[in-house]
Amino acid sequence: MKAPAEADRPTVSVATITYNHERFIRACVESVQRQQALFRIEHVIGDDASPDGTLSILDELAAKYSDRIRVLRHSENIGMHRNADRTLRACRGRYVALLEGDDQFLSEDKLARQVSFLETHPECSICFHPVTIVDNDGRAHGVFPEHQPPITTLDDLLRSNFIGTPSVMYRVMPSVQLPSWTGILRSSDWLLHILHAEHGKIGFIDDVRSLYRVHSGGAWTSLAPEKRWASELEMLRLVDIYLGYRHHDAIRDAMAHRHLLLASAAADAHDLRTARWHCAQLLLLAPSRLPTGRRAIVPLILRVLGGSPGRGPGARVGE
Repeated sequence: MKAPAEADRPTVSVATITYNHERFIRACVESVQRQQALFRIEHVIGDDASPDGTLSILDELAAKYSDRIRVLRHSENIGMHRNADRTLRACRGRYVALLEGDDQFLSEDKLARQVSFLETHPECSICFHPVTIVDNDGRAHGVFPEHQPPITTLDDLLRSNFIGTPSVMYRVMPSVQLPSWTGILRSSDWLLHILHAEHGKIGFIDDVRSLYRVHSGGAWTSLAPEKRWASELEMLRLVDIYLGYRHHDAIRDAMAHRHLLLASAAADAHDLRTARWHCAQLLLLAPSRLPTGRRAIVPLILRVLGGSPGRGPGARVGE
């Protein structure tokens, strides 16, 4: 696609992927249209052939805000990752903010504040802020993250994903492309953060400005924790290769933490064979640090080795 002339280029593109978000998509789009800024904002929305009323609502809103919204339609469902890739490729802004169809911005100067931050912090390729977590009925369940240093690095991000998706803004880097193996992952948000963090530091604005919705229809939040941890393990393994093992220590620590979680979950389910396998992987990785501290390994190992295999299911947790 030919790059737009600089004079025609929006300052910010808000990239939204949506599927069956009939209940939430209007609030999502209107929260973008309420943004107050002295620069041009475009909202690029990729609908993945939603069978509910999502597209009808988008058609109505696109007619209302015809110069600010572009809806990308698909005649058939192409999947979350391909939809995300096409939506991101269609964005023309110098900065890109993410906002999934079931989330929304809370403050009218969210985008203006983030652009100002990135323009005054050229060393940063990403900035983000805390998000309010709400359930299906709009009840608040805390803020994420609760505590965060003002500046972090790729190694910090590799150890733990502390960026809520509707909070992030990227400085556009033409070289950043989703790898071909992204399609095997359950989610690509953390991966996108990592790819952009290769090019600069990560800035934190300590002010809640977005809403992140956790509900039964969410592609990621509806998964069992064990499936999320197993998916993250696979992503980390592939990212380690992709980055040429230059950040292996941080990735090793992150993988070890997920083996710890999976081993503990398997032990709780009395699946000692699986628990022992994850404990073995944990010990082989020899992490330098874990969120719960390295001492957390010892009681788990004693617990797993002290039990008997019995007749547990034997399948690895997360499969």
